[in-house]
Amino acid sequence: MWHATESLDDLRRKYWKIYTSTPIPDIKLEKREREYIVGRLLLHLVLPNQPCSQLPNGKPIVTGGWHISFSHTEDWVALAVADAPVGIDIQGPDEKLLRIATKFCGARELAWLEGLPQPMEGALTIWSAKEAVFKVYGENIEFADEMRTHLQHPSQSHFDVMYNGDHGEAHFRMHQMQHKHLRIVYTMLPD
Repeated sequence: MWHATESLDDLRRKYWKIYTSTPIPDIKLEKREREYIVGRLLLHLVLPNQPCSQLPNGKPIVTGGWHISFSHTEDWVALAVADAPVGIDIQGPDEKLLRIATKFCGARELAWLEGLPQPMEGALTIWSAKEAVFKVYGENIEFADEMRTHLQHPSQSHFDVMYNGDHGEAHFRMHQMQHKHLRIVYTMLPD
């Protein structure tokens, strides 16, 4: 993870020292350009000199048998690297999650949220888990209909997500941690 507090000009200088022949794409929003640059700087720290490209669906890819996933929120950028398809999500509390919970939660998950003293914590965990699974595949997932979280408490460090959809069936083992106010959830495609 990288807390991007540097100026955009400083980040650009760091980028150009490493990626001397790879231009920064024309990104209209400064926030998105910062996220792109920091993601590539993180990738260089973990997998030096590894070129990164994207599939048509936007999923980032590298060569050499590695799989990657980026996530960003606020001024933070996270990178997951694994030898199997991987997904990571980093997210802070956001009231919007409670307003749109019906779009990413099934009936059992919605009932579970209603019974929590702090439903935001549960919504944050469910959203981040499903976002991480989505990033494993990169496309064609219905959050509310095709994934089910199995949680006892929103802050569990490990829990399961069952997926049944266009990509087949899979039982994902989720890993969760907290950093300051941010929730970080990651997973890999099961064998």
